[in-house]
Amino acid sequence: MDKRKLLGDLLRERRSRISPDNLGLERTPVQGRRAQGITQAEIDQLLYHSKGTYHRLENGRMPNPSIDLLAGVARLLRLTEVEWAALCRYAADRHPPFPIRPNSGREVPADWADLIASVPYPAWVHDQSWNVLTYNDAWAAVHPGGKPPANHMRWILLEEEAQRVLIGWKEYWAPPVLTELRMAVEGTTRDETLLQIEREVRADPVIGPIHAALPHAYTSTNGDHRPLHHHQLGDVWVTLLASEITESPGARAMFLRVHKHPPRDQRPMLRAQPHTAATAKIEQPDIN
Repeated sequence: MDKRKLLGDLLRERRSRISPDNLGLERTPVQGRRAQGITQAEIDQLLYHSKGTYHRLENGRMPNPSIDLLAGVARLLRLTEVEWAALCRYAADRHPPFPIRPNSGREVPADWADLIASVPYPAWVHDQSWNVLTYNDAWAAVHPGGKPPANHMRWILLEEEAQRVLIGWKEYWAPPVLTELRMAVEGTTRDETLLQIEREVRADPVIGPIHAALPHAYTSTNGDHRPLHHHQLGDVWVTLLASEITESPGARAMFLRVHKHPPRDQRPMLRAQPHTAATAKIEQPDIN
């Protein structure tokens, strides 16, 4: 489908939902029916743009709009993160360079707590700083005392308990998380929590040398198999699965599929098959 049409449909629909009264706009009463929402001219007025700027954007006649322009429009129209990503794609053929909402990456819909609680495997959600937002009983049962850490990254890298729980900590667990830390610190969003963790990592006599020797290559860990000492089940293997939460970039849902014995190999990727549909079955943890 034509990107210009998609762009226009998105902006017109969102513009129609914004009440002028909520923006402090005063309108002269007119006869007849006025379209809902704010006008193109009012957007130019509110964003201090020259007349016709927004009209050109909404009608796909602005080939290289600036990110500042797009971000101003997105905030005024109260776009979601998904809509912000669509605006960047349709108008500028690029990914969004930053989240558009101030709390993105730091909060997730409350329904995630219900979903995580229903999962039979250890599962939790953390924000962009790796602060744990919600977790289930299966993840709590992994830990001595039944209480997961407040910050998952700090726990893995700096707390002694992690070295006892995460078997092969130096080989299997610490390096990938250090890579995640490096990528986050070098990214466009300044995160004070992760910056502080990095300072502590550099100063730590155990993890510091591992961090200093870490190569700059990044390898995805989704689907990795790693050993773990479960407080209730003893030594087990887990398969790591992670999913970024679309509405809150940087926040992730994390799942550990538990195995009593090491998985033999990586399972094949799922791919849609023509004229067939598969029903997923919830399997209980393989701990027998």
